[in-house]
Amino acid sequence: MNEQKLSRIAAVVYGIAALAVILVFTLGSASSKGVTVQSSAEGFKGIITLEVKIADGEIKAAQLISSEDSDFTQPMIEALLDKAVKNGGTAGLDATAGATYSTTAVLKALNEAVEKADAE
Repeated sequence: MNEQKLSRIAAVVYGIAALAVILVFTLGSASSKGVTVQSSAEGFKGIITLEVKIADGEIKAAQLISSEDSDFTQPMIEALLDKAVKNGGTAGLDATAGATYSTTAVLKALNEAVEKADAE
């Protein structure tokens, strides 16, 4: 092959490589935006519903949407949600004494939210 043909082939290869890099970064940034899902679980007196934002397999934000449990449990639920966001998940988090059923439900709802996000 002559130099001119090699130069054209190299230009095409570099162009394809550049497009591949752009595509990888574009797809990567789209997935890092995450997904927001709602998830519910049965607490002590009823359903607890959360809205959870998941990005890159981690919990990035979580908020209590509704709870049929007593107002007593709400601060503990919100503290647990804050810990889950700081940790990026529920690993290492336990139910809170005094609100065991409710906080166990929150942990279950958070884990289900991560599963839903992975399925999307």
